[in-house]
Amino acid sequence: MSIRLEGLAVEKEMLLMRSALCRLRLRRATHEVRTSLDWKRAVLGTARAWTVPPVVFGLALSIVGVGRAARWLQLAGRILVFARLARLVSGSVGDLLRRRAS
Repeated sequence: MSIRLEGLAVEKEMLLMRSALCRLRLRRATHEVRTSLDWKRAVLGTARAWTVPPVVFGLALSIVGVGRAARWLQLAGRILVFARLARLVSGSVGDLLRRRAS
């Protein structure tokens, strides 16, 4: 039984060392990326990417919360409906006024 426990202890130690090595490699790679990156160009490129709006929306949902975000989206939808109705009504009233004036 102790041979099995020793084997597990050795395997655990190897996994811990491998994990530490991977963390060091990641730290070095991120440092290299950070030093070689032109931030102004990276920000402009990221802002123009088509994947940014869904990512920003996902981050906003995670920060605000799904329930609160759903309420905000519901309110925004209602505002859009009322704005479209107002535009439709104002356009119709404007057409009626123009017809009467002619």
